[in-house]
Amino acid sequence: MSIPSDRFSPLLRVVRPILIVGLVAALVALAASGLKIRSEVSALRSDAADNLDWNLAQLEVDLVRLSEALHVNATDPAAPLQELRRRFDLFYSRAQNAITGQGYAPSGQDDLKTVLVGLLDGYIRQETPLIDGPDDSLRQNLPAMADRIDKLRVALHKTTSQMVERQARISSDRRAAFASLVRQLELATIATILVFACLLVLVIWLNRTASREADQIARLSRRLVATVDSALDAIIVVDSFGRILQYNPSAEAIFGFSRDEVMGRELVE
Repeated sequence: MSIPSDRFSPLLRVVRPILIVGLVAALVALAASGLKIRSEVSALRSDAADNLDWNLAQLEVDLVRLSEALHVNATDPAAPLQELRRRFDLFYSRAQNAITGQGYAPSGQDDLKTVLVGLLDGYIRQETPLIDGPDDSLRQNLPAMADRIDKLRVALHKTTSQMVERQARISSDRRAAFASLVRQLELATIATILVFACLLVLVIWLNRTASREADQIARLSRRLVATVDSALDAIIVVDSFGRILQYNPSAEAIFGFSRDEVMGRELVE
């Protein structure tokens, strides 16, 4: 016995559009999440934040070494100045990199970057003429230069610590946002798979229903043919145009025409 599919026709008319819309929405969400993740990965690759900690640490290291050289020369006026000038040149190069923004300008650090640039630019502008000047003038200013570099170390360490802490928060927020994008992609993928599964189940059910109905129609057709052929009365079946569709053996015996002669011809002939 076949399942009366007419009962499910209204349900199918509702379910199929819902599944199709759900599939389209899932695919759109999947594509959007993929594009967002691609954009975020590209931004992470191009961001200078990964090098910020290392650059700031190197800046402070060069400043400490310069400070040590200054204090050595300040306490020993007879000490050679070559090492001091070499240390200043190294720090000057590092400070210029920070001022021009090479590896020191990740997003969200503009205010602290301005403070950092102000400290470094003010210091090298004040000290460069002394370092490049005569030895006697440099030796006379060494105690004052040692005091200024100590103040710079305190201010610079405070600023760089704030930058590192803020960058840690920014990185944490980015990781959380990236994790959220990955979860969205996972949900969109799961939704797509579920919709595909529902569509597959629907297609399989429709195929089975159609197959059962085809079998039932075939059985009914065979039963009808057998009934007509075994009838003792002449039975002639015509369509709306009067063409003969069925002509049983009793009709052949009564009218004297064979089945092959009359099938498809008009009855009035």
